[in-house]
Amino acid sequence: MTTSVPPGLAELTEIMAHADFATSASASLRKALGLGSLHIGSTRALAIRDDPSHFFNRAGGFGVDGPITVDDLARVCDFYREQGVSQGSLMIAPSLLPPDWAATAAELGLAESSRFTKLGCDIESLPTAGDRTALASG
Repeated sequence: MTTSVPPGLAELTEIMAHADFATSASASLRKALGLGSLHIGSTRALAIRDDPSHFFNRAGGFGVDGPITVDDLARVCDFYREQGVSQGSLMIAPSLLPPDWAATAAELGLAESSRFTKLGCDIESLPTAGDRTALASG
């Protein structure tokens, strides 16, 4: 059986996993790391000021409960400024970008950076651990 997950739901699931993981830390650790989170409708943003990789400074879940708006994007940008992080990533599937994305990005001073490719397959097609071992030794 093949199931297709809508891109917005996939992005929301990913950011919720990151946010749940990070915000489950103790209050003292959250304070020490400068950890903050924001919820705007379906959108979740996570900031960890003292994360030198900037990996966790990301927002996702855009467009799940309605169109992506300049106001929501601006609130996420303001959140990152308030958290004192030097950069944050907006994780938006290309199919969910609004038609006026170039103008919106320019208005907010957003620049394209790294892209992530996410792959998937139905679990029935996945090799088992034994299959992988036989392939590696063969």
